[in-house]
Amino acid sequence: MPIMTNAEKALIAADNFALSLMGKTLEDKADIEYVGKVIINTFSGTTVPETILGKDGDIYKRYPSDTPVMVMDETSYADFNENELFEIFYDGTSPNLWQAKVHYTMNVLILKYGTNGSPEEHDYTLQIGNGTVYDLSVYSKNSASIMLFIPPTASNDLRSITTATNIRIVSKQLTGRFSDYQKYNNLWFPNVVPFSRITSTVDFAHNSPTKTELVAIFDAEEHHDWAHAHDFFVNNAHGYYLVRYVPNGDTDMNGINYEFFFEALSKAT
Repeated sequence: MPIMTNAEKALIAADNFALSLMGKTLEDKADIEYVGKVIINTFSGTTVPETILGKDGDIYKRYPSDTPVMVMDETSYADFNENELFEIFYDGTSPNLWQAKVHYTMNVLILKYGTNGSPEEHDYTLQIGNGTVYDLSVYSKNSASIMLFIPPTASNDLRSITTATNIRIVSKQLTGRFSDYQKYNNLWFPNVVPFSRITSTVDFAHNSPTKTELVAIFDAEEHHDWAHAHDFFVNNAHGYYLVRYVPNGDTDMNGINYEFFFEALSKAT
């Protein structure tokens, strides 16, 4: 069995501490994916992920749109407690959000979800009473919990929380079909969808296809999807062609950024 370095031990300790706040450990393999002893986090948003976000192996889901939603807007379930986690929301029967709790000294907010699982949301904000609206950043997420960092500037507002204090948490619900990115060597790379089930026999007007012809072929096929990259075949009187469709953020055939690339295949002899 290989011996772990101090750095690896520190990573595991940090991840286990974060998970303990969410009631989990590294052994909870059903909800946590990890590679090489490091937890793989999943982030979400509507823009291309910034290089500073995440670490190698992490996943980013890019959605075409988002809609503001209210996560919580009611008085706190418990008073502020400096020395331990305190609940600002609790509903043990809810299949959606059933608990929200704050760890004051670590500046974290943990949202726990029931049988419906954690939603695809981002851009969280927190408002305590009628005070400042604070932007929250996502530290980690799994199917049942989301951990958010609260900025240190919210310290005084947190200390003022009582069961009479209204707390509002707002986020943006991500909608539409997403495309995946994964981080390697400190850079985010889009994951291209493997070969689809599209195999067209439509002929071209000339020996190689035009973009207009490939648009028509792609849109006519049952399994096309304008929001995701596809590799597919065209087999016609001119031969075999491998075609790659890249959406570049477009979600339908009226987009202006998508591209098609093709390569004529030669028969092996």
